[in-house]
Amino acid sequence: MYAPALQEATRTFGTKVIRSYHAHTFPQNIDEIWKRLTANHSEIPKLSVLTESVRDTTKILQYFSSRPKGEHRIIVGMGNYGFCTRILTDITGSMLMYASAADAGLPLAAPGQLDPEILIKIYRVNQNVIHKRIYGIIGSTAVINSLSPYFHNAGFSICDENAVYLPFPVDNIEDFLTLADFLKIHGFSVTVPHKEKIIQYLNVASPEVKKIGACNTVIKTKQGLVGYNTDGFGFEKAIAEFTGNTDLSSMRITIIGAGGAARAIAYVVSKLGGKACIINRNMNKARKLAEMYNFPWAGITEHAVNLVNEYNDLIIQATPVGMNGGEPGDPLEWYDFKGTEMVFDTIYSPAETQMLERARKAGCRTMNGLSMLKWQAVAQFELFTEKKYPEINIYSIL
Repeated sequence: MYAPALQEATRTFGTKVIRSYHAHTFPQNIDEIWKRLTANHSEIPKLSVLTESVRDTTKILQYFSSRPKGEHRIIVGMGNYGFCTRILTDITGSMLMYASAADAGLPLAAPGQLDPEILIKIYRVNQNVIHKRIYGIIGSTAVINSLSPYFHNAGFSICDENAVYLPFPVDNIEDFLTLADFLKIHGFSVTVPHKEKIIQYLNVASPEVKKIGACNTVIKTKQGLVGYNTDGFGFEKAIAEFTGNTDLSSMRITIIGAGGAARAIAYVVSKLGGKACIINRNMNKARKLAEMYNFPWAGITEHAVNLVNEYNDLIIQATPVGMNGGEPGDPLEWYDFKGTEMVFDTIYSPAETQMLERARKAGCRTMNGLSMLKWQAVAQFELFTEKKYPEINIYSIL
């Protein structure tokens, strides 16, 4: 909107106007738009662009990182894919960062804005941290809700590491690796749905990755991309806390799912002597995982009901169904809890899924995936930094 009288008043008092352009589809020519926005040197140009892919985000970062450092500008990559542009202002050159006081009960001024307290405490935006090392977590768009940035950034701060850890929604792994090269990302965590797909891009895979068939940690080294799996370690620590046992040989266990997390869990259950069955919607994936450990398996059929009734000392839910930002629902809605089962859900957001709530109300002992997240993140932090995670109450930062 152009208001000549207002513009004249701002010039009179030496006040600059912020001239905004909002692109709700990704523009074909950023340079052309930017030239128009910057034509009047008495104004501060602001460009907000909706990002709908990793490739869109890369284009924004590459373009503005090449602009003069002293140029006044405000840059926002709207949408989940553009999250990193809100934090990496040392790369975009953006002079402002927008926030919404959501934790105070106020509505978001715009989608994607964070609470000021999170920006300050988790991402240290008020400390003039120049991000010499960037880490992150890749996943679906639901990765924006991950608590991993809370864990890792708290560790970086306490250990005085000049680093930041960000969520990166990824629609195409190859496009993300292009972005990772541009940002010189030192390492990243991997979550659903990329834990199995990422393996083909690794130059070196750890013994655990080879055994499990899934990778949740990648580090950039002189050898290239080196992959690890800390999910197994995280689950082993969490299940020992939950059951009080490091020997599962007396337990009959159901594992719901056959993806990356389920693969790590099946590996640990077998290692600890547990007798388990695999239940999964994709029967081919269920069969392949079960055959690795000589476990019985089923799709979502009547046979699954019979198997769960037989293997129900401990039920482990290892799919993203019910996760905030993901597919809603209860993956075990066809099973009636008796109240004697122990029920573990790898999801931690929400803290209690529909399935866990139903199990708790039936009298079952339940546990969500926060402890597993904590322990796998502790192992990741040590791989990323070659330092022990600091001795703090890790839950206090949430």
